[in-house]
Amino acid sequence: MLKKEIVGVFKTKRTWIFIFIMIMIIFVDLCMVCNQENVWDKRENKEQIFENDLKMKELSEKEDVITVSDWIIHPAKASYLSGSSRGHLTQMLLIWLTPLFVLNLVSDRSVLEYRKGYTNALLARIGRIKYITGKLLSSFIIPFVVFFISLLLNFVAAQIIFKDGYNFQGMEVFAEQGGWFRVMYEKPDMVYLCYILLTSVIAGFCGVISQCLALLSKNYVVTYLIAFFLWMGLVMGKYSIIYLIQPFTEYGIDYMLCAGGIVSAVTVLFLAVIYVLKVKEDEL
Repeated sequence: MLKKEIVGVFKTKRTWIFIFIMIMIIFVDLCMVCNQENVWDKRENKEQIFENDLKMKELSEKEDVITVSDWIIHPAKASYLSGSSRGHLTQMLLIWLTPLFVLNLVSDRSVLEYRKGYTNALLARIGRIKYITGKLLSSFIIPFVVFFISLLLNFVAAQIIFKDGYNFQGMEVFAEQGGWFRVMYEKPDMVYLCYILLTSVIAGFCGVISQCLALLSKNYVVTYLIAFFLWMGLVMGKYSIIYLIQPFTEYGIDYMLCAGGIVSAVTVLFLAVIYVLKVKEDEL
């Protein structure tokens, strides 16, 4: 069931259209950061910028003030999840609308199957448990893989375009607080890869939640509306999932742990509801 579900998803044009839209959003963001940072102009004046940075560093040590480099930003800082583009519009398009993407990638297929009368035939052939398990697993795996590959491609492109960049726009002062902040600014590439993994897991959780809603409601409008408003609650709350997605901010590991606990609890709650209403209860 799982293999069939995954193969079936990637055979549809809609899936590839939304994958293309996702990749375009991510790379448009990189182009915006590249333009606002004047990367090519700065490379032409590299020696002068380095000389000015050295003078400012000496001055900051004498005067005990914080200075910000004029050189290009670090590749990890320029990458999509760091939200370095002005206005954060491209970041909001993908992160805030994650339910729209995961539903169109995979999670709303169960509604289509129900409307066309395929569900009963599938249940009779493979059984309820295998059907629901296959749906939930594919709804986690496909968004996870698509987000992971898209974000990784963006990160690789940033490594090429922003090669030798080291500026964090003054945020590197948080390294003095030690702990997670020190790790973040001492090993930014490794930390960014961790955030790619976290974001992909969160996208997978969103896929599972959306699939649960689709299985429960069997209605496109209800599924999309509840998924969107529930997701926005997770985004806009005090312990926003953005803390798990965006690196190089002033929020520490405690915010990340709380946000991770909340989204995990919501996912487990929906899985429990599906088990009770769609597996256990229907078998009795």
